[in-house]
Amino acid sequence: MKSLQNVANEAMTWLGLSPVTASAYSQARYKLKHTAFIELNQAAVVETLYGDGDYQRFWGFRVLAVDGSKLVLPDNEAVREEFGTIAWTSGKTAEIQGERPYALASVLYDVLNRVALDATLGKAKSYEIDLAVYPRGHKGHLAHTRAGDLLTMDRNYPSYRMLAELSRHRRDFAIRCSAASFAEARQMLKGEGEDSQVVTLTPCAGQMSFIRELRLPLSLTVRLVRVLLSTGDYEVLVTSLLDGYLYPTQGFLALYHLRWGIETFYGLLKTRLELENFTGTGAEAVRHDCMDAGGRATQEQLPETFMPLCIYPAWNRC
Repeated sequence: MKSLQNVANEAMTWLGLSPVTASAYSQARYKLKHTAFIELNQAAVVETLYGDGDYQRFWGFRVLAVDGSKLVLPDNEAVREEFGTIAWTSGKTAEIQGERPYALASVLYDVLNRVALDATLGKAKSYEIDLAVYPRGHKGHLAHTRAGDLLTMDRNYPSYRMLAELSRHRRDFAIRCSAASFAEARQMLKGEGEDSQVVTLTPCAGQMSFIRELRLPLSLTVRLVRVLLSTGDYEVLVTSLLDGYLYPTQGFLALYHLRWGIETFYGLLKTRLELENFTGTGAEAVRHDCMDAGGRATQEQLPETFMPLCIYPAWNRC
């Protein structure tokens, strides 16, 4: 993929103007907010792709994955102040060797149509659920979802709060449970009980006041489904899809497998696009590169026949 400066130089040549110098580019980019890349992705890609309703679905749903990933940032005082640091060890002992700045990226990704609908960059020690729901200075991924979406997430997400937030927003979900998850899920992971169970969940005593403060529902009716992996291990998902006839248990194996698409999206960002090889050292430059890379990764994965449709709406809005 080309750098932003190379793209700018090509555009200047096309317009018959002199190439942009490195100094001019560096000064100009700091006048541009990172939110411009977010708005461009929404106008040029998201609105265009979904505008006519002709896109891929599973069980009639648009399948969206949410996941977070740590990013290693440029090490300077301004970035440390903005994003915070995480201590590191040698791996051989518990002795802390030092600290370096990180950020937690979080993405809402359409796994069937390969489009990043939303992305945000949180502090090093941010909580993934906070970024998904309502992070500081950001609407949260749920604001970019709609009725008819099915959200899928890994074992870091199925807390009572996350399920309650999804339920309050009337969003369907299928989330993998961990071995430390709800009591009913832990039993199913041991092979006990039926493969599909409708259960009622309530917050634990330690969470009750917090859930009340957020005005979230104090009980949830969900379905737990268990599928057998090729490794011989069980996988248990908690879902809002209660109807076992419309949504058979074995179908959840294929559904959750789709979530892997967001892992390959992060792989593209970090390897092919070298996201952590930042083009600037300031906090806003970090945000520029992250939001730009997310948009370029989406565009790279779209069919060539679709690309003109993405580009021209953006020009029409200029």
